[in-house]
Amino acid sequence: FKLSSSGGFWKLPQLK
Repeated sequence: FKLSSSGGFWKLPQLK
């Protein structure tokens, strides 16, 4: 679930 373009999470803000 690490498919963010900003280098973080796009669907898992809890695991930020």
